[in-house]
Amino acid sequence: MAKQSVATATKNKAPPSKGAVATRGAATAVAGTEIDDDMRKLMQADAGKGVSTAIEDNVVPLIYVLQALSPQVQKKKEEYVDGAEAGQIWFRGSKDIVGGDEGIPVVPCHFSKVWIEWMPNRGGFVARHDDRPDDAVLKTDAENPKKKFWGRPNGNVVVETREHVVLVLEVFDRPTPFVVPFTGSNHTASRQWMGTMNRKMIPGTEDPAPSYGFIYRMKTAFKTNDQGDWFMWEVEDENGEPTIVTDPLVYKMARKIESDFSKGTLRAAKPDLENSDTAASGGGGGNSETSKHI
Repeated sequence: MAKQSVATATKNKAPPSKGAVATRGAATAVAGTEIDDDMRKLMQADAGKGVSTAIEDNVVPLIYVLQALSPQVQKKKEEYVDGAEAGQIWFRGSKDIVGGDEGIPVVPCHFSKVWIEWMPNRGGFVARHDDRPDDAVLKTDAENPKKKFWGRPNGNVVVETREHVVLVLEVFDRPTPFVVPFTGSNHTASRQWMGTMNRKMIPGTEDPAPSYGFIYRMKTAFKTNDQGDWFMWEVEDENGEPTIVTDPLVYKMARKIESDFSKGTLRAAKPDLENSDTAASGGGGGNSETSKHI
């Protein structure tokens, strides 16, 4: 069973397997976190002071599967991460990567379907829409009539994206939230994962379990077709069988994340075009017809 304790996450962290790069905690841990009662009371009197709760200041970073064209795997690129290879899992905004074969244990907290708008000619991110814009029209690729994409009159392209908000266990000093975007061929992986979650029941009852009641492992799988080679997400039950969250602190953290995303007090960071499925896969892993237009 995956280690779930918040307090012992660091010392119990399993060493990375072959193909993984050892990571250092993204959340800064203060040495010596034990305090006496007087100090605890002082801190409790100032709980929450000095931090912002504004939505614009509370964004959750993204996780990507590195592809052959990802800047992080290309040594001549400024964004290169030492030791990074296609198929590994990268925590954006950091130098932290984990082997795709090993994968990462996660607790799924929240799910949403959105439409990401991109400017043409690799102009970058524009907006995240809850629904497809009314003026978006399904267009046909001039070079391949079998391929279609959603375009707006202003020339921008919108891409349907399934976003899973997860609490990553074991990798960092403490369970840490991230958003995982699924587009293109990864829609299938997302739907399969959702089907698995929907089949989970609260033990001893006939009630459906909340998504954050169980632990899963996110890995990557190599795929190939006539459009190219790429890596995509593959999600399975932790240890190959239903694994229940048993640590109350982990459960409460996941429940709070779900609540904050549902209320809009937390949101996903802006997506990264270079590592989106539509652009970084070399054509196979995402909407290759879309990638040519963004």
